[in-house]
Amino acid sequence: MRLRKITSGIMAAIMAFSVVGTPVGDIIPEVSKKVSASAAPEETALAKASAAGYSYTITPLLAPFNEYFFVKTDNPDPTSFRFVDKTSAYIEDQPSFISAAWDSWDDKPYLYQDIKYQNRNTGMVDGGYIFCGLDTDGGEIVLQTKSGSDSYNVTWNDTKIKLKLPALKDNVDYLIDTYATKSSFFDNMDAVQEGFSSICLYSGSYIKGNLKRATDYWGMSTSPHKDQLFYIQSPYTRDDAMSLFASAIYPYRYDSLGFPSVMSRVAKRLDSSAQISWDDDFHYMVNVTYKGDTRSYGGQGNGKGQGISEDKIKQYYTFGNGGTKITLEGTKKLLDEYSQVEMKDDIPRADSITWKSIYNTVGNGSWVRLIATTSIFGGTHTGCSYLYRNGDGSNFYTGSAGDNGAEIYWGGDLGYASDVWVDGRYVDAWECFVPGEKFEDHPHSDILLKMSVPQIKYEYENIYNEETGLYDTVFTIISVSEEQKNARFSYQSDENLWRCIYVDELYDDDCASYYDIEYLVREGVLDKKYLRDYVLTPDDVAKLKVDRNTNKIPDDYYIYDQTAKPGTSLKNHTHNYVTDSVVKPTYTAQGYTLQKCKICGSEKKINYTAKLTLAKVSGFKVKSKTNVSANLQWNKNISADGYVLDKYDGSKWVTIKTFTSNTNTSFNVTGLKASKTFKFRLRAYKNFGSAKEYSAFTYLNVNTRPYTTTGFKMKSATKNTITLQWNKNISASGY
Repeated sequence: MRLRKITSGIMAAIMAFSVVGTPVGDIIPEVSKKVSASAAPEETALAKASAAGYSYTITPLLAPFNEYFFVKTDNPDPTSFRFVDKTSAYIEDQPSFISAAWDSWDDKPYLYQDIKYQNRNTGMVDGGYIFCGLDTDGGEIVLQTKSGSDSYNVTWNDTKIKLKLPALKDNVDYLIDTYATKSSFFDNMDAVQEGFSSICLYSGSYIKGNLKRATDYWGMSTSPHKDQLFYIQSPYTRDDAMSLFASAIYPYRYDSLGFPSVMSRVAKRLDSSAQISWDDDFHYMVNVTYKGDTRSYGGQGNGKGQGISEDKIKQYYTFGNGGTKITLEGTKKLLDEYSQVEMKDDIPRADSITWKSIYNTVGNGSWVRLIATTSIFGGTHTGCSYLYRNGDGSNFYTGSAGDNGAEIYWGGDLGYASDVWVDGRYVDAWECFVPGEKFEDHPHSDILLKMSVPQIKYEYENIYNEETGLYDTVFTIISVSEEQKNARFSYQSDENLWRCIYVDELYDDDCASYYDIEYLVREGVLDKKYLRDYVLTPDDVAKLKVDRNTNKIPDDYYIYDQTAKPGTSLKNHTHNYVTDSVVKPTYTAQGYTLQKCKICGSEKKINYTAKLTLAKVSGFKVKSKTNVSANLQWNKNISADGYVLDKYDGSKWVTIKTFTSNTNTSFNVTGLKASKTFKFRLRAYKNFGSAKEYSAFTYLNVNTRPYTTTGFKMKSATKNTITLQWNKNISASGY
């Protein structure tokens, strides 16, 4: 059994005003019932002034820290003013602001459940407001007032009011000033690391929200960190979690990313020439290089901040004159006490999964489809990992991953592929199959093979030999069987070959080990066919074609991505089709509803709708005609790309003109004969690449005029009559 060395906690973003986190570790000091909410008198600078008819008093709440302030004022709008520090050492070429603890996205104050507000809409408490800053170093600050109608058109204007704060610092300078008392750079870094660890919490506590089931199934995911393994993902979430001011104001709450980030800042402030780089293998460590020497720093906060119910609140904060006093030590003790509150596990687990159930499902080696987590900020996709039994199923090293039932797997009897070739595919160091990788991309990665391994049970007895006066050991083979085991071969650069360096793991505890079998073969008790050569040469690896399936998704796997009952086999699942999209009909294809199986992605089409048809040409008529021509016209078809005009020649239809624009709406047909009926038909078309779609035909019959009668004259005349005559018109039926 191989355990990955991990000292990191669950991934979490560095917290700001609201506090929701996952605890790792336990610290249980006793806490006093008395906690205060104003700076000590000698640390407090009270400056009163009036602007626009209001008075203001600003007090640091946890001096010398520069983050939280109490502003006592009769101004009813805390967003209408702020304070600016124009000379802070923490900001170069720009001012530092102290403003209301306000959620600008939802346009409401940040509220804390351990504060009893006079007005929750404005955040007023004890005749004032909680204000926040991060970059002031104290000293002179200027009151600014806001003008403008909305958040996109705001101007801040200096007033003539200037106030003075005591000297303040951020939490990095506090660490340096408190602990960096040594003479050398790395001695100071070590001292800060030790001191920081002693006061840093992994997270604070908060008011646990209402439980809500967000998905149908429990699932499993990878970790975004290379040095972590897998998570059981819960289908439950919590709505309406609420912050505690005790957590918000405590300046040292850092997880496994925040802690090394602070140490990086410490190093740069101790000496700006220090070089910082994140460790390639451990996400909770940074490497600090100074004058050619490199050392690692990091870790995470202690304690196990948790979600508690509102009835468990031990301290409600008050502010201003007579307000209780906040101290670093007192706040930490309070948070430690919150972390020890007994909270009932309210997660329904009847359909949950366990690491043992996953172990039982994957057997001697299987692919699993799971949620591949690509970012600490929630980026995910569906991926595949390779898991197998790597022990008897009694050891699983896990930890809680939040208050919704999620759990992290650190290691144990559930084996996994990581930076390894297995089943013709490459699984990366984040335990996820990466399609398209070639052997030359990872020529020295491990190789995982299923091998038939002899499991031999035997007994031995020491029998006294009277002739020699010694004891002879007599071996008795009880049983011999073969089992498929996962053998992991690691590259040995000095030998240019791969060796199975965990050979003993392949043999069951109550069976002969690899070395036992070697001995029994030498003694003639076992056949040499039970020996195994756990070595792969480059030629062996070439023959294995370890990347043979690199572009092929496994054709069977167990599903753990929350799309089906956990552990469902792909080959045995029941399709669960849901609508993916509705495809509208076109002139060349029917429309339909596309459904996809949530589990396997297979598709089916339902609810077909007819193809679009191009409307018939309207208004087809004769504009004018002669005895040998006819001018035809029609209305424009706005959906068409052109038209085709046909004429019937007595036995078949013949195309006489193809129009390539729908703006061509007339045509003069010539070469006709007088006094004849000619048949025409017209249809529109629309281009689709090299193909055309046509409308139905519109028909028109055209009768040409007869020839003009000639020779029309008076033949004779009498007193009472005139005789007219003309030439016979062979095209006419009469006159």
